[in-house]
Amino acid sequence: MKKQKSKKQELSEEQITFISFLITVGFVTLFVLFSYFSTHPFVKDIIAEKIAEYGNEGELDFPFGIAITQDNNYLYVANVN
Repeated sequence: MKKQKSKKQELSEEQITFISFLITVGFVTLFVLFSYFSTHPFVKDIIAEKIAEYGNEGELDFPFGIAITQDNNYLYVANVN
């Protein structure tokens, strides 16, 4: 009695690699679209008035200083150290 070949064809290594590539591209695309259309900010924006700042001259975009909210309920101090 001869063995009958199954109708199910096995996937080759190239096909598996291509399918994995498509799945990876799909996940990256979903991540980028989610990040682009996400409406909720990860960091809450605090409206405050800066009353003082300190630090070395020439340090741009360096978080330092003291700020107070408009309703005078919170005082925020930013210091890297």
